[in-house]
Amino acid sequence: LLRKLTGSCGNVTQISDWKTMSAQTEIIDGLSVHLTGVATTVSGIKSYHTIIIEWIPVDGVRRMMPRLVPMMKKGGMPLAWCELGNSSTHPTLRRLSERHGHDKVFDMHMSLGFAGAYRDGEKAPTAEPRMLSAGKTCAGASTVTSKTRFDVRDDHLKCFGKVNVMNQGGCGSCWAFAASHAASGRACMLDAASMGVVGDGASGRRHFSVQQALSCEAGKAGCNGGWMASAMTEWRKGAGTMRDYTYMAPGSQEWPWHIQNDHCNWGKVSKPWIVTSIYAPS
Repeated sequence: LLRKLTGSCGNVTQISDWKTMSAQTEIIDGLSVHLTGVATTVSGIKSYHTIIIEWIPVDGVRRMMPRLVPMMKKGGMPLAWCELGNSSTHPTLRRLSERHGHDKVFDMHMSLGFAGAYRDGEKAPTAEPRMLSAGKTCAGASTVTSKTRFDVRDDHLKCFGKVNVMNQGGCGSCWAFAASHAASGRACMLDAASMGVVGDGASGRRHFSVQQALSCEAGKAGCNGGWMASAMTEWRKGAGTMRDYTYMAPGSQEWPWHIQNDHCNWGKVSKPWIVTSIYAPS
């Protein structure tokens, strides 16, 4: 589609290749696919963008037609397709490429470790089909009006302090860290004291063990990247805390993803919590 749109732009700005580094979908009136990646022109110039493809239902719901959403410059001005090849609309990746080179942009993007970002055609783990649709299972969901704004800190500020930002180090384990933050935050909202939060301070808040998710999870994804659902599935058996099962993955290149090659310690630590349900948009 980009080749077609830039076909009359000349070699300097005509797009000859597009490589997607991450993607996400959004469902409102139709389906929107947001693709972040690098465009390469016929002459070899690289630029970084997030392009949006909308799939709009036509003929009722029998067919979906794709449409590439026009892109905007800084300041809200529309970007001509012939400008796409010589100017980046993703400033963060552009600055990263200027400082470290184009190859590093791809390497560093992949090192975060979310499998959905870069494994072409790979399906989510088998836990995914068991996920429940919150909108379909919550009592009274059909009669509840959604808020235009929702911030968990309004009622649970003590559970979500800046001190709870952690460092994954040289391991593609963002999937496990993201799952830990999500599940631990939920646990704190349910019972703050059991997660180590006393009074208004969040400095002592505990987190579900990332190392348990890496070393004990059946798929052995570890530092190679994985899915949040994989960690949640592991914690269905019981979730230890990072205080009891410390993160020791950085530097490890293979399972059990532990710098001292220490295998799963599931039976050696207490597991005060258990994940009972995983909710995701249907």
